[in-house]
Amino acid sequence: MNYSKLKEDIYKIVMLNPIHMTADEVFNKVKDVCPTIGLATVYRNLAKLVEEGRIKKLVGLGESDRYDANIKSHYHFYCQKCNRVYDLDIKEENLEKEIQSKINHKILEHNFVFYGICEDCLGGRND
Repeated sequence: MNYSKLKEDIYKIVMLNPIHMTADEVFNKVKDVCPTIGLATVYRNLAKLVEEGRIKKLVGLGESDRYDANIKSHYHFYCQKCNRVYDLDIKEENLEKEIQSKINHKILEHNFVFYGICEDCLGGRND
């Protein structure tokens, strides 16, 4: 398989999944397109996409790093029961402006994570 096509397939998988996937989860999805792909190839292409600035690598949310196609500063929710991570649709501009006005630093980006139990787990659907 063409390596640039494979990288684009991996990018599409990350982009189309609202729950930020681990490399293993991306690997399991991309095997449908390319059954002979190896996990190392997935890691290598994810690293290239991060290096190109097309996706973000989220570190420290669960046991494995996760990948996010939304490269703008935004909030996340991490479910401590099912380990899913997803974006929260909350406008953060006012918070960033308020903090910027109180410190003598230039904010380039920020990342806030809310930890808790997701709606599915609270309803018992992820037991």
